[in-house]
Amino acid sequence: MKTTLFSLFLLSMFTLTSCSESPKPKESTEVANDQNDAKMKDHDMAKDADWMVKIADGNMLEIELGKLAEKNGKMKEVKDFGKMMVEHHTKLGEECKGLAAKKNVTLPAALGDDTHKIMEKLSNLAGHDFDKEYISVMIDDHEKDIKEFESKAEEIDADADLKAWVTASLPILRSHLTEIKAINEKCKMMKK
Repeated sequence: MKTTLFSLFLLSMFTLTSCSESPKPKESTEVANDQNDAKMKDHDMAKDADWMVKIADGNMLEIELGKLAEKNGKMKEVKDFGKMMVEHHTKLGEECKGLAAKKNVTLPAALGDDTHKIMEKLSNLAGHDFDKEYISVMIDDHEKDIKEFESKAEEIDADADLKAWVTASLPILRSHLTEIKAINEKCKMMKK
């Protein structure tokens, strides 16, 4: 009898444990990539769709960090740069969404896990600490984006719409990098 009761107890514990361990929900970028993969099996646009998901995720981060810079930044230049990021990247995001709709590409609806971590990290900073970290993230991000856009511009052959958007976006990204580097120099001078 004791053995039977103990066995039933163990079985119930196993059942409760296995029921409570639900799989972690997929992040927004994973969902978008899965939907695109299902739609575009053996399709030329599949690689471009993955790239567009990545770019859309980064673009959303630029917008959210821009809003945060307006609120948490100390330097006027950082606040102004943040405002510009919101304006410019909202426009780039709308263009990307329009292009994605035309190409039947699903874009993420929210920040992915990696970009969300960056957002959380900067959300906990204010003043000069925020400025310093924000500037660093913006420099790194824009350098990476420019390389990715340049590479994509060289790689695209058949899709004239995507190539035109990528090519038109590059000067904007380069101007952002130039401006944030100048802000970084001013920030360094202020510490001295």
